[in-house]
Amino acid sequence: MAKPTDEPDSLQIGWGPARIKAYGPLTVILTLFITLALLNAGMVFYHHSGIAELHRAMITGLQQVYESQNEGNYLHTLSADERHSLCLEMPPSLKQKIQRNGSNHIIKRC
Repeated sequence: MAKPTDEPDSLQIGWGPARIKAYGPLTVILTLFITLALLNAGMVFYHHSGIAELHRAMITGLQQVYESQNEGNYLHTLSADERHSLCLEMPPSLKQKIQRNGSNHIIKRC
């Protein structure tokens, strides 16, 4: 890959017959160009492989879990009258449906 040459301030990069040689101040420019190209390739891979989207989804999911836990904690602090005034009680038809569907399962009752 990169190997020093006999001349001072020179750089030779390549594989087999494909080689790039830089002498003097071109060495710095070539090194910067290759570094920026590698950084760009890494960012392109990061975004196109879906890693960035996965990170955003994880952060959004954690925020939603935190919000739902706060809502659940708030609902547990309400008295029965407050829950009734906010219409948070389960309708009787839904209760019956749950009991009817759950009758086939063994339910541990305290």
